[in-house]
Amino acid sequence: MEKKFKCKINPVYSSVYSYNRDKINSLSKKYLKSKYKLRIIYFINCLLNPNYFEWIEFAIKKIKYTDYKKLTICATVNDKIKNFILEKLGNYKNTKFVFNYLNEHEYPGIRELYRQGKKHNNNSDIFLYFHAKGITHRKHFKDLKYIRRKRIYLIYSILNKYYCVLKAFEIFKNIEKCVYSTEDGKYENREGGIAWLNFFYVRGNYLNKLETPKKTSDRYYYELWLTKKKNVRYGNYKILSKKCDKFIWVSDCYSFNIARYNIGEFWHPSKGYYFEPKKLKKK
Repeated sequence: MEKKFKCKINPVYSSVYSYNRDKINSLSKKYLKSKYKLRIIYFINCLLNPNYFEWIEFAIKKIKYTDYKKLTICATVNDKIKNFILEKLGNYKNTKFVFNYLNEHEYPGIRELYRQGKKHNNNSDIFLYFHAKGITHRKHFKDLKYIRRKRIYLIYSILNKYYCVLKAFEIFKNIEKCVYSTEDGKYENREGGIAWLNFFYVRGNYLNKLETPKKTSDRYYYELWLTKKKNVRYGNYKILSKKCDKFIWVSDCYSFNIARYNIGEFWHPSKGYYFEPKKLKKK
């Protein structure tokens, strides 16, 4: 069920982001649906779990209310699995299948996202990318909720927030990504603006600024790819520290997994806490 849109902004970012609450409340689903076009890319490696179809069924159940324009299922398969999927879903509405026979991590899904982003590259073109999270953690999908680190299951909650996402994109023109949680790149030399767990909504025009995805054995590259912008600058602000001069990356994220702020608060999962920049200055 769609939850009420929340808009909590770190005061540090108040000069960058402002909004009219009455305008937010006036935005109807009809208007948002008419303006924005959603395309969904779902990636699954079916070879990792014999019960892979439980993940696919759950994904379809979650997204069927979003009025998407196109669903693309990118699946790593063998011939038997491919035939089974086509038998079950071959006639599913507005669905395209991209099959791959080699374990290339998330490369097939990210590559398809990039290709579609090059074609549908307006700021009103919205993409949802997600994958079969937890498929190696439990034999059955339903058992994910019992994992001690429940974020593996809770991450799927972002699929319920489509109209909240559209409101964020409509109100904040600088917002390029809506994510479960993000970080600013301050720690461990990470790139800022990571969409933790690789579940995210993103504008088509942002995808058009990213580098061509590489085929690599480093599976973490595909979790960082969303930050891999080509040499493009925008915005007039940066964080006041050379070590965390990542504002060009992180100022464009709206997060749902928060302690206080949807914009301007970041999460470090290995350290287990939320943090936020304290100062911002004009460049």
